[in-house]
Amino acid sequence: MAAAALDIQALCTSLSAATLDESVTSTCQQIAELAKQEEVRTPLGEGGVLVKCCDVLCRASEAGERRTLVQAARAIGNMCFDHPENRKRVLASGAVSALAKVMLVPESVRGEEAAAQALAGAGVIINTSQDDEDIVSALVEAGAVENLLWLVEHAPSPRNLEFAIIALNRFQGNKEAVARLARTGGVRVLVGRACEVDEEQVDDLFHLVREVFDEDTLLPHLATDTTLDLLLTLRQSPGIPPKVAASAGLLLSAALSDDACLDHLLAAREGSEGLLEVCVSWLEHPTDEDLHVAGAISIGNMARSDARCSTLLSGPPRLIPALAGLVQRDITRVQHAALGALKNLSNYAPSKPLLTAALPLPAMLAALHAGTAHIQYQGATLLRALLYKQPAFVTTVVTFPGLLDRLVHLTGSEEERVRAESVRALANIARYGDAEAHVGLCQAGAVKSLVEMINSTHPLMRMEAASALAHACNVGSQVRAAALSSGVIEAVTQGLTNADNAPELLGTLVALAARLADPSLQTTESGAALIASVKALTKHVHLAVATQAISVVAAFKW
Repeated sequence: MAAAALDIQALCTSLSAATLDESVTSTCQQIAELAKQEEVRTPLGEGGVLVKCCDVLCRASEAGERRTLVQAARAIGNMCFDHPENRKRVLASGAVSALAKVMLVPESVRGEEAAAQALAGAGVIINTSQDDEDIVSALVEAGAVENLLWLVEHAPSPRNLEFAIIALNRFQGNKEAVARLARTGGVRVLVGRACEVDEEQVDDLFHLVREVFDEDTLLPHLATDTTLDLLLTLRQSPGIPPKVAASAGLLLSAALSDDACLDHLLAAREGSEGLLEVCVSWLEHPTDEDLHVAGAISIGNMARSDARCSTLLSGPPRLIPALAGLVQRDITRVQHAALGALKNLSNYAPSKPLLTAALPLPAMLAALHAGTAHIQYQGATLLRALLYKQPAFVTTVVTFPGLLDRLVHLTGSEEERVRAESVRALANIARYGDAEAHVGLCQAGAVKSLVEMINSTHPLMRMEAASALAHACNVGSQVRAAALSSGVIEAVTQGLTNADNAPELLGTLVALAARLADPSLQTTESGAALIASVKALTKHVHLAVATQAISVVAAFKW
């Protein structure tokens, strides 16, 4: 029917009948069919038909007139399909509370009637909530999330289940909806139906669930029911669809970042040995990349405290070799997860000797050569952490072909975080390396890179470079000579006169200036500028800086 042929007045009159008789139900059904045509939705909304249908819906909901309720919901949903103005009319009508519970089919209703009501209830939410944050919030407040979860659990047909999941996904990004999923056991309900939907819908089902796992404050709710046990069953049991098993494993790995969830799983697996054995078995799977990622993330999330790291190290001895092996896999997401887990473990001092013994340096070199900056960053970060106070490992890294050269190269990366971690790694080599390591730094051009970083835009890089050079110049002549030939005098002078530099950095630069001092310093223009910049700091407002500058000036009779 063309829009011009619509009898808006007649439709409104029929919908205004005092009793919800068959004619009202028939009119709603007629409108539902008409509204499938795009061109009639605007006149139906502007002419008042939509608001009248909302009134019928509310009356039918209160009276328990199911047939009228279903047809009114269909009519409203179709009029709101791809129509923002009509959705706003629904919100203004006050019908949201009734809309939110259309899908609640009475237990006495079975078969096709139950399926029709469930379909209309989910469908009207899908169409009215599309791209409308206001109506989404109103539906959440009215209990739509809980009601849709009821439908997921009691769906009369596979199609009803499909529509319920689509409707729930309309609430993505709404924090209150996600919180209600966690507080009401909704995650368990959704995960419990994961094996009953087709492969395409598995993504939809888990998408909203993942939002719960992304909120740290919601994770403790999952430790109070059987959600985590169900996920573990889906991950471990044979015959589970691969996509379901993969999603379950990744969700479990995220949950392990929460102490309550971890304690729940430890109890379920009869202690740490059982849970760790599961995680290590995932790491060791010959082919399953999803398991590799889930296992590595699980270990990384468990390794967030010294106590947890101690538990991990007392578990299966295959753990660290398994993670180290995954670093060698040329698969970005696997490398990313494995490097992250190893980095978290490296924060626990007793783990460093085990990690340095198991870490395959060819794999680390490959990580630094990776095509993605994030893997380069993680590789440099792990190396930096393992080089800290580990002289033997410093020697191993310096003498491994190409590794030091690559770190130096990455100090020029376009990614600031890659530059920062590479500089910090080189700084640890300068601090904890012996004379042979210092020679290696000079030959690889690392000293020049450190000098250049004294005036980096990144405050941490400035401090790391200055302190490393101050230490290395104090213990060996090789680094000092290389620094002087790389323009360190000018770099330190610039740093000392930079008003933005923190007092701690200024003190470090004064110490570095003292390491560079010799009789010839006063005979050159650059040397005189350095001396002048140190003298200027003798009047610095920060007492520690001024005292250190006075001490250096006095020691060298500047």
